[in-house]
Amino acid sequence: MTLPLRELTIRTQYDPGERVWSRLNTIQGIRRLSVWSLEWGPPRVLQGWADLLSSSLTYLELGRCAGVPATILISVFMKLPLLQELCLKALDTEYLDSGNYRTPLTPLPRLQRLTIQTGSVDIDGPQKLWTWMRILLPHQQTLKSFTLNAFAVHGQITIPRPFIVNLTGRHGKSLQDFAVGVAQLTLETVSYMCSTCPQLTTLECSVASPDVDSIAKAIEAGHNLRTLSLHVSWIPHGSVDLLPQFEKYSEPRTMYADSSHLISEGKASRFTEEQARALMLQTRLRSIGIGDQSYTSIFLSVFFRVGGFIGDILPRSHRMLEKKMSY
Repeated sequence: MTLPLRELTIRTQYDPGERVWSRLNTIQGIRRLSVWSLEWGPPRVLQGWADLLSSSLTYLELGRCAGVPATILISVFMKLPLLQELCLKALDTEYLDSGNYRTPLTPLPRLQRLTIQTGSVDIDGPQKLWTWMRILLPHQQTLKSFTLNAFAVHGQITIPRPFIVNLTGRHGKSLQDFAVGVAQLTLETVSYMCSTCPQLTTLECSVASPDVDSIAKAIEAGHNLRTLSLHVSWIPHGSVDLLPQFEKYSEPRTMYADSSHLISEGKASRFTEEQARALMLQTRLRSIGIGDQSYTSIFLSVFFRVGGFIGDILPRSHRMLEKKMSY
């Protein structure tokens, strides 16, 4: 008796050819499918195969989507009503509005996890991407994880605030993980996300900030945050008036200890062990990375075990090990 195939991963350097794909396209019952051919041949995005997988497929990774119009991608997704996790790599934003695309009448799958890897050569960045991703997520309170790995040839990508407002408006109650790599958010937008996504446990993005206190203020409303990873561009004090805008999103309390002495000493742009300890003690954070400094809950647990500040007891080599280990 042959057991049915439930998971299939295809990784090839070159396209296997039409004969192989014709044979593959007869397989039914697959629940998890990953397809990635790096070079040569047309991108394979399940045209002609999606119909056979409509009653089973819950996870799909397409590793090469460059040059595929949005109309084709959407037509495939509409045939996969059980799809919960979607990962699109090498997505070409130049093709996202090709084919006179309109919002589909057939319901799209209720995605729980969306991962997109893309790039743009436009001077304004991948502007078409934001609208297209909103169309991919039409349902209410289904998305749990959103991951974006995007780059622009001309400068850094900034995620538009309207996209965040739309995303949290539809999925704020369900969203748990938000990781956009080096794509930039304002501190005000970070604060807005923390206040509108009560289940948010992971936040990764780039920000510009004058000091760690401003970052701490921005995440005040993130009561369930466990992991914080920020790529920080340190800016001079007073260059951006951010703090007054946080008040409408955060509670009137002091979460983070004053670090004015660090600012006066010119150390505000370095995330220190003292600051990490203060954040962990006053929040539920257990993994913090700000700039090139990162700490985990091991750092805090060692502090409690020895009854003092870890930096006073362990040599530098041990401290670095404690910072890099995960719990």
